[in-house]
Amino acid sequence: SAADLLAEKLWASGKLVSSDIVRLLGYQRDLDAVPPTIRHLCMNTGDVKKAARHRIVVSTVITAGTLYSLGLPPDHFTHGFLDEAGQATEPETLVVMGLVCLAGGSLVLGGDPMQLGPVVRSRLAIKGGLGESLLHRLLLGAGSSGDSTAPSILPFTRLRNSYRCVQTLLEPYSRLFYDGQLLSCVADRDRWNLPDFPVFFHGVRGCALREGSCPSWFNPSEVVQVTRYLQRAFGPWGLLPEQVGVVTPYRKQVQKLRCLMDSLDLPHCKLGSAEEFQGQERSLIIVSTVRGSEAMSGDGGGRGLDFIFCPRRFNVAISRASSMLVVVGNPDVLALDTNWKSLIDYCSAHKACNG
Repeated sequence: SAADLLAEKLWASGKLVSSDIVRLLGYQRDLDAVPPTIRHLCMNTGDVKKAARHRIVVSTVITAGTLYSLGLPPDHFTHGFLDEAGQATEPETLVVMGLVCLAGGSLVLGGDPMQLGPVVRSRLAIKGGLGESLLHRLLLGAGSSGDSTAPSILPFTRLRNSYRCVQTLLEPYSRLFYDGQLLSCVADRDRWNLPDFPVFFHGVRGCALREGSCPSWFNPSEVVQVTRYLQRAFGPWGLLPEQVGVVTPYRKQVQKLRCLMDSLDLPHCKLGSAEEFQGQERSLIIVSTVRGSEAMSGDGGGRGLDFIFCPRRFNVAISRASSMLVVVGNPDVLALDTNWKSLIDYCSAHKACNG
């Protein structure tokens, strides 16, 4: 999870000892699923009283709610940092806000209003405004992208320096969503045996299918092509499973990919939707967009394309890579959307297209 990544980064800084920091886990979280480098920092909610004695407590928003059971004094936490605040509903944000000292304490909401917001399925909740985060609502007074020239009711800082990837990998989403203001502070990346240019589009004019009454789509042609890239990743490109991620919007595509990977004895890497990858990064990200020629015909009526063409989902998907981004999709379908077309044109201009 993003909390694991944050704990890893804090521990890797070398400025903390184990008595300073604890990674507080939910009671259902398996310790084996936590990165090995921070397992010694972990406690579950059964040890919440002991965990609260640490100077830094890293947890998810919901798990942080267990701290209320201790009846902590109001000045126990002087600072609260809510990472990925753009994904939290307002009530979730209030969980953190209520734990921070009201007299002289500081609450920092860190997040990106240009990426995915909270997942809210209740129509009543959406109608009541819970589909947008508190971060997004507060920034409405400063322009939706945090324009520093617009008025704001609260002080905010727009981060422009990126320490994730090189400028050529950063450029597509910087130009589309951040007015071209993002600046890479990464002089170089270990490229292993990856291609020289870090963004690649592989066109596949396949057809997406559905099985029985299942509403989820899968694309056999893209399953095969993505698996070929995974074979390269774990073979000549020299990457480890934890360095690779596959982003695809449909659960059925994940199932088909996993099945083919198992039949070829490929190691398991993370496969999931953009929502599952937000707040994370991988050296290599492969995006499979799935929808194909059926989206251009009467079958499905193009209804699913709004899901594929969601600007925030697109932004998350292409910004998870730190060394290499590979997109596998149908160029005829993707060219209907200005963001996807811009990415394809970017790859084409750098002779980084195939298929």
